[in-house]
Amino acid sequence: MKEKQMNVTDSFQTLAPLPVALHDMRYVVHKNEIIICGSYRYYTCYSYHILKNQYKFICSYPKKAKFDDHCVVKRVTKNNDKDDITLLSFGGYGLFDEKYTLTMKYVSVWNTDDDEKEVENENTKKRNNEWIPLTDNDNKPVIIDCGMNAIIGGSNNNLLFIFYYPKKIRVFNLNTFKYVKNSKLPIDNAMERCCFATNESINEMIVFDQNIRLSIRYDEDKNIFKYHKARTYKNFKSFRSSGCVRFNDLILFFGGKEGSDTDTLKKIYRYYLSDNTWMKYEKSLPISLDDCIAIMSEDKHFIHIFGTTNEYHMKTQVSEWIQKETEMEKQWMLKDKELRDIEECRMEWKKMRQNPEVKKLTDLHQIEKKKKKKEIEMIIEQWMHLSSVNNTGWIDDFNVIILRYIMQIFYKPSMVFQGHTRAVNSVRFSPDGATLVSSSQDHTIKIWDVESGKEIRVLRGHSSFVRDAQFSPDGTMIVSCSNDNTIRLWDIKSGTEIATLTQHKRPVMKTQFSPDGKIIVSCSEDKTIRLWDVQSRHTIQIFREDYHVNDVQFSPDGRQIIWVLTNDTISVWSIELGELIYKLRGHTDYVMTAQFSSDGKYIISSDDRTIRIWDVELGTQVKILNSNYAGGYHVKYIPDRHIIISCFRDSMVRLWDTRLGVIIQEMDGQSGNITGMDISSDNNTIVFCSQSGTIHKWKVL
Repeated sequence: MKEKQMNVTDSFQTLAPLPVALHDMRYVVHKNEIIICGSYRYYTCYSYHILKNQYKFICSYPKKAKFDDHCVVKRVTKNNDKDDITLLSFGGYGLFDEKYTLTMKYVSVWNTDDDEKEVENENTKKRNNEWIPLTDNDNKPVIIDCGMNAIIGGSNNNLLFIFYYPKKIRVFNLNTFKYVKNSKLPIDNAMERCCFATNESINEMIVFDQNIRLSIRYDEDKNIFKYHKARTYKNFKSFRSSGCVRFNDLILFFGGKEGSDTDTLKKIYRYYLSDNTWMKYEKSLPISLDDCIAIMSEDKHFIHIFGTTNEYHMKTQVSEWIQKETEMEKQWMLKDKELRDIEECRMEWKKMRQNPEVKKLTDLHQIEKKKKKKEIEMIIEQWMHLSSVNNTGWIDDFNVIILRYIMQIFYKPSMVFQGHTRAVNSVRFSPDGATLVSSSQDHTIKIWDVESGKEIRVLRGHSSFVRDAQFSPDGTMIVSCSNDNTIRLWDIKSGTEIATLTQHKRPVMKTQFSPDGKIIVSCSEDKTIRLWDVQSRHTIQIFREDYHVNDVQFSPDGRQIIWVLTNDTISVWSIELGELIYKLRGHTDYVMTAQFSSDGKYIISSDDRTIRIWDVELGTQVKILNSNYAGGYHVKYIPDRHIIISCFRDSMVRLWDTRLGVIIQEMDGQSGNITGMDISSDNNTIVFCSQSGTIHKWKVL
């Protein structure tokens, strides 16, 4: 026990305390300084020097300024290749408070060690480190309504994002001095207990409110917000009074309150954005801190933590909190994941019961199991009653059983693969399901370990976008195609290029091995489909079309080939007969993809508007799925089930029940349009890739 306490203490270094109790203070980070501006009772501004561990007075606010709620932000602008630092402070929240908006040109109050001393005339010097009213281009006073929090962003660092009670966000342009956007946040409760985390480089803001994480991205060109809401750790309630910092994909929460106002915490939590997972650290703060503030140093090496009610100040290294988890922490994470899955399962079931389309699906299952219908209805009714009264024991397990019974299959996010520097165009499983191959606009092909998410090998050789990459049936080779007009064969074990096939005259869109691995089929914008002998690398046969070819695929038995043309038709060719069997017509828009079902009995195809299912033997259309987002870049059957998986020009992957034509699950990639996908042979894992350069793995519940 003594050793553990010593380790906790060693994780934090006590620093010079705050000069006064700066309750509800605001701060900005500037090089080696933390600039602290105002508080509930004090009108003073200080600079804390990180290297010197000292505070220095900067200035005082005008007496009319009120700090019940106020915001302070830092704006950096270029002036003769030098950064000008301007602080903006606005407040006056109460009904009878006079609202104010002040600005300050900040010049470091420390010595020349910071290399910040300027040569200034007397008139300029008077304007530095002094709060003055903000004025517009006509020298008229500007008043910005005070909010709960404010963040600077935009391509020119000129946009001010302001959060307002109860759940509103507005955008103020600091160049034009006008509000340019007003939006309501899609959250259930008023923003009263919130933490804010940002990624300025992509105009992303994250709000933690009770057990909801809301990610907000702003498209400056279109002047629109894009929201994504995810559930977080439901038992963590201290968002308002804890300090939080963001480091890449990681957000750390220090201290806060839990339960009553007097119940202060020493706890430290970690949250991963990519996979929506929480962890409670085995280590804790050396003292209890509520209403504390956590600040990341500009070099990202240290986190400074201020206890604003007791003038306490300490720091800790960032590296301390990104180390490998202890056994206790791993157990906590597993328990949290189980609770989260059960909670999300319950929410999904509740939502499904309200969906009339899914109710039809439920009825269909009940018809198929007519003998057990009455028994199932009684169990569900009893379960729903008990779950509203007592949330313990077998009810959670039964929740999962019910969800599986209704949905047949349900996937949850598992992992995000990161490594490509540009959009990923395709991702495929190896035959044994242990590895993935991805192709990207960064001209590379990468091989990944499915379980760990680690990059195994990078294949380089293409001189342009790599459109597609797939494994051979025996898992020893990869075939890839590119905008450089070539097809390349790679040896997986050595990572070397075996051969380059160069007969296409335009970008090659898709390529695939035959089921026996002896032939490769490819299609291109040069309006040809080619069959290649793998051993000799020679062209066996060429099919010429009048239109560009988007997609091509072998049938599961290798006897047929289908290809998709930009004139809205799908051609089915017999390799044995050496002739066209028929063309499938019915699409009314640009056909993007077509795939055989795993048994070869059906073809599934998609355009911008619809998904269509065709009978292979008869060459006739069996079913059409219509939706605002039905069509897609890729569609695929989940083997041995009446389920289709599709992705379109958004961040969603959708599962469809083909019997009723309804969507039964949506999987959100959260990071740009989905460009490709695949499913493992056992149906347990789905992977999809996006324009943001990431690959997402979802596993069956």
